[in-house]
Order: sequence, then C-alpha cells, then structure tokens
Amino acid sequence: MKAAIVLYPAATSHQMISMVELAKLILQHHSNISITILVAIMPFDTSTISTYISSISQTSLPISFLSLPPPSENPPGPAVAATLGKAAFDYIRLYTPKVLDVLKTISLTSTVLALIISTFGITYDTPIPTYLYFTSGASNRGHPAYREFFSLGTLLRNLKGMILNAFDMLEPQAIKAITEGACVPKGSTPPLYCIGPRIVDAKQRGASDGALSKCLLWLDKQPRQSVVFLCFGRKGAFSAPQLKEIAFGLESVVLAEEIKLTPMPILTEDGKGGVVSSEDVERKVRELMGLEGKGFRESSSMMNIMAMAARTNGGSSFTALSKLVASWKQEHS
Repeated sequence: MKAAIVLYPAATSHQMISMVELAKLILQHHSNISITILVAIMPFDTSTISTYISSISQTSLPISFLSLPPPSENPPGPAVAATLGKAAFDYIRLYTPKVLDVLKTISLTSTVLALIISTFGITYDTPIPTYLYFTSGASNRGHPAYREFFSLGTLLRNLKGMILNAFDMLEPQAIKAITEGACVPKGSTPPLYCIGPRIVDAKQRGASDGALSKCLLWLDKQPRQSVVFLCFGRKGAFSAPQLKEIAFGLESVVLAEEIKLTPMPILTEDGKGGVVSSEDVERKVRELMGLEGKGFRESSSMMNIMAMAARTNGGSSFTALSKLVASWKQEHS
C-alpha cells in the first residue's frame, strides 16, 4: 500500500496555512509520500479557510483535503469572538470521533506513517504514531486558552515526537531545555524536530487579493532596509484607533507620506481591545533607526543567513526533516 501522512490542523485559517506549508516541505524532499489534510472548519472562519483550500487545490501540489462531517453539537456563537483561541480548542474536541473514523478508512488503502496534529489538550486513541506540530508560542496566563497550552506537558508521553517551526540557532536555550527534559522533569520527552523556518510566500498569499498584491508590489519597489515592519500579533489586523496611533507615530519620524490601511478588529493577548500609543511607536522606530538599532539590524541580518543555511542540504533543519521521515519509514519497515 502507498505510504501516507495525515495532517490535522486546528480549525483556524493560520493553522491550516501552517500545515499546508509543512506538507509542501515534506513533498519537496519526499514526493513519494501521499498527504491528506483533514479539514474541520470553525463556524466563524468558514469563508477564509474555504477560499485558501480552493486556491491550493487549483495548484499542482499532490495534497488532498478531506472535510470532516460537522459535529452534531451546537457550534460556538458569535459571543466567543473575544476568546477565539479557547473556542477553537473546545470545538475541535467535538471532531475527535470523526477523526478516528477517517483514520481507519484511510488505513484500509494506505499505510499511514504518521498523524501530525497542531491541537493541544486532545489525545487520539489510534495505533498511528502521532506528532505535534508546534506553530506558535503559548499565550499569557490570563488568556482563556492558556490552560490548553499548559496541558501540553501532560500529553507529551502520548506523542511520538514534536515538530517545531524553528531552527537550532534561533532559540538554542529553549530547544536545549526541551530536548534535555527540563520541561517534563518527572516524565519522558519525545524527540524534537526543528524543521523551520517555514514562512508562507507573501506573493502566494496575496495572489487572490488584488489590493494586497498592489501593496506587495509597492513594497518590492522600496529601497533595501527602508521598510519598518510592525508586528502586533499573528493576525496582522489593527483597529481604527490603533491605525491612528501608528500613523501619528510614523509621521513623527517622517517615515510615511501617505498611509492607506483598512481598519480591522484587533485583540490583545488577554482577549481585550488594546492600543499601542503613538509615542511608543515613535520611540521604538527611532531606536531602530539609531545606533541602538544598528545591533538589531545586524543581528537580524545574521539570523536570516543562519535561517537560510538551516534549510539547505546538510543544514540543521534539513537534517531534522530527513531524520523525521526516516523514523516513519523505519517504523513500518
């Protein structure tokens, strides 16, 4: 039977994108493996995920998407928007019986080498080796989803391994702590595979969005090292008040002649609305432009070089992926 890998991302668009990028990486080096991605759609994220899946399905990538039947229980209502992370965890649990049924069906025609998940706090009673793909950092302790991340330590014993979107030189201390068992002093730690960095090609993400494509083209035309990237979280969305503060802050350092942005909701880590002041934006940008920022820029440039080296043949991430796939094949040899 054909060797297969099943990927099961959490039911949010950014998790789906991360899993597709992982699938691309596996196929890039091991094209003989069949990959199926299970799709569990959150009621309030249907359009985004469906559009993305449609765009990937139109490519030549040999990736199959299998939609899971929706749970019979009622989905979370609009009121959960402020605690989206917690709602995602709760809702994804309802799909557990569906996942197990699908895995049994796929196993009838394929040898499933691994199940790779990106959800926390959920175990799957299956003989298939299960791996956790860690795509983002844990929330702060005040966030409703924190307990789900915290529960990871108690579930490590049920995992065959952990896959991390990072590379050895990016977070050496954290990686050392995990691999040496410091995070689970009274238990065993499964193997850790650092296969990153995996970053979505911005041009691919903007291909179906005319406005976004124009923005990317404008950015490509700017002089090297002349663009400041403001990152307030993974969603990349700002409230109207926050946009004003950013505009005032950048205007103070004469970095922008014209700002054209679309206001969108933003949540802070504790699930409440928050605004970073124009003074803070100005201060940080000035630091980046001055002598203090020179060290940051040089460090960033060096980190970029190390990231590229990690992904090349013989690099740490390349080697980690090879070891991961080898372990799958050895398991079924």
